Amino acid sequence: MEKTTWQNDGNGNFRSTVLIHAPDKQSFASEYQSYLKQWQLLTHPAAFRIAEFHINPSDLAMQTQIVLTGFSEDYEPIGNRLSFLTPLEKAAILQQSADLAFYMQKQGISQQTWDMENLYIHKSGICQWLPSIAGSRIANEKIPDSLMALALMLFDLPVPQTDADWRDLKLTWDTEEKTDGKLPQEWIVFIKNLSMQTDSDFGNIFRFVFFQSWLYDMAVQFLMKDKQLSLPQSDLLKHLRLFLGIDEKQAESLAIISHKSDILWTDLKTASNGETLTTSGPEPPKKSSLSFHPDRACNTIEEHIGQESREEIVFRAYGRLGTDDIQSFAIIGFSKEGKTSLVNYIRQPKVMERYLVENADIYTFLYINLRHGNISDVAGFFNALYKEVRNIWDIGRLKDGSDLERITEYLNKNNRKLVVILDSFDQVILNQKFPVKFYGNLRSWFSTNKNVGCILTSPNELQKLNASFELLDSPFFNIFQSYMIGPLTRIEAEYLIRSRLPDSMADKKDDIAGRLVDEFGCRPYPLHVAGKFWTEHFLRKEKNPLDSAIEETYKELKANGHYEEIFTHIGANKIRSVLERRTTSDDRLIKLGWVRKGENGDEISSKQLERFFKEKLGIRREGIWGNIRRLISGRK
Repeated sequence: MEKTTWQNDGNGNFRSTVLIHAPDKQSFASEYQSYLKQWQLLTHPAAFRIAEFHINPSDLAMQTQIVLTGFSEDYEPIGNRLSFLTPLEKAAILQQSADLAFYMQKQGISQQTWDMENLYIHKSGICQWLPSIAGSRIANEKIPDSLMALALMLFDLPVPQTDADWRDLKLTWDTEEKTDGKLPQEWIVFIKNLSMQTDSDFGNIFRFVFFQSWLYDMAVQFLMKDKQLSLPQSDLLKHLRLFLGIDEKQAESLAIISHKSDILWTDLKTASNGETLTTSGPEPPKKSSLSFHPDRACNTIEEHIGQESREEIVFRAYGRLGTDDIQSFAIIGFSKEGKTSLVNYIRQPKVMERYLVENADIYTFLYINLRHGNISDVAGFFNALYKEVRNIWDIGRLKDGSDLERITEYLNKNNRKLVVILDSFDQVILNQKFPVKFYGNLRSWFSTNKNVGCILTSPNELQKLNASFELLDSPFFNIFQSYMIGPLTRIEAEYLIRSRLPDSMADKKDDIAGRLVDEFGCRPYPLHVAGKFWTEHFLRKEKNPLDSAIEETYKELKANGHYEEIFTHIGANKIRSVLERRTTSDDRLIKLGWVRKGENGDEISSKQLERFFKEKLGIRREGIWGNIRRLISGRK
């Protein structure tokens, strides 16, 4: 198989032509078609989405055409930018690629090659991969196109060209005396600690976690060399290690982190710009105490939880916001799932700087809560919008929908970009006082002006909202890419509890957090309610504050209708099927966090939610057979 590359025909169209030497040409084409179908299902931010593809095999060659979603002029081959990237940016590219490799491995998809010619980078710093070209593994089987080879090329280290060179490099990794200078010391320590057998093996979660952690640590060391690290102006590293599930002491004990704890959380932006950082300065600010707050959203970076479960949405969000022509999107999630908390996090100045870099200053986020009582009709909507605009800029008189262009003119004239956040947009859809013309005005404003974009939040998918009400003729929803927000991971949920417990409970934090997650699952709202009640009982010095808090939380979630809303959303028949283990796996319910896969099929994801469902359906604790026995015996 002769090596070939993707040819960019413009508008997201790529094609490749490979000569076929395989004896079974039909099987060769069928295998590649299956691979591209698997790639179409990928939802990882480091992989280009394929809208459609066409394979045309002939006797001697096979031509493939793919059409990508979201490809624009802002993407360029990595080779065009490689010499201009900082070590930190290179480490970020390698980290994104490593995360994609692990994601694909979990999905059972084999990436045939990690050839850098398939790697594109967006001007915002996000990298995305094209799928492998048919037969590329066969063409490159003598030269490992692995992630380790990618790392060598990114950091301008010599790449072995033959099997003998790779064996020689492997011997260099395994040798105790590292005097030939082929690899930096950090790489040698990393490889030795992992006892790496094959350079492309990501089959072990443990090794993958340390691979990512080491990347960022290495990037800081490359950037800073012998300089003192800056004071904690950013908690990026802290969030990263939380995302990886590695605490500071564990990382230090494994020799991954060599920095002192008081200077660990580095301002990577400053480092990336190559600025010399001072070796002394004022004491870092004390961490503000966190609390449980079930009645409000998270408002600060410190309160934000979800570096794994939410970070992909943030990553994709800025992929749309960070373009020259702002693209709108929607965040969809069940009631009290954390939608408002997420948009609050997205618009934090430090998060903006992380993703928008030098362009962060030209962006303004304008937030409108559509549950506010004054927004009951079109006039109320524009009054709320223009009030927020006037709080920021002096544009003059703004009255109705026809004045939107006055805002656009101001933005264009002053090189500004505006992102309007419409929280709880379902409240507008449910209100018949908003005519179709209203949606048309908004769509025109958001879609035709490159400096204006919108973030919607809604508990229901936009298409379902659209189909449920008389808006079928309105193309308003077509401009919004939807991102579904689900539950936290187990690690994140337990951290939400632990981080808010008093230091005096240090030896019991893990037990308390684990118990509350078992009882109430990984969704943030029930955990905040449980944490609040635990705090109240603990301060009253009760004997068993945890048991009291669990019972009081259950009563609260039952009384305020939260559990009832979940019951109605799933449906009695579906819930009964899950409880009786009569149902096939339902990925939608699993994604929403109400159901999980158990050893004997799907099961309710938390004890107290299952308790409510059983009470609602009249199923007692001993289960369905206990109910049958009671019916036979005439007992209720």
